[in-house]
Amino acid sequence: MEAALSGGVLIRCRDDCLRDMSSVHGSYRSVTETEEAIGLISETLLAATPASAVWLLDQPVSNSGRLAQRIREMSVERDWPWNVEVVMNPDKVIRASDQIAVTSDSNILDGVKGWVNLGETLVTQSLPEAWVVDLRD
Repeated sequence: MEAALSGGVLIRCRDDCLRDMSSVHGSYRSVTETEEAIGLISETLLAATPASAVWLLDQPVSNSGRLAQRIREMSVERDWPWNVEVVMNPDKVIRASDQIAVTSDSNILDGVKGWVNLGETLVTQSLPEAWVVDLRD
């Protein structure tokens, strides 16, 4: 969502997922759009009325702990029912879970029991002006 908010290109893939062209390998840094992205994701997710949600962040990525802390703080401030965990391998945890996954990572999607295409919903409802390149047939 940070990419969409900053005017970056989103790719609508053949599986209907939206993906951005940025990649985070080894380090993450908060940008101007970070808090707005957390807010939009949270408000869109809340519309589905979940009892709770767990955000999993990748421990080996530097600054993931800071991001986790900010999501926790915003959750408390706004009374969101979120938990945030920083784990060694979130992909593995998500694939092993029986909960509904919220991701566009195809490697994870291939192994989950159920998922929600929150990115598509978010862009369609809240960011219709986002720069989307559609690669579907």
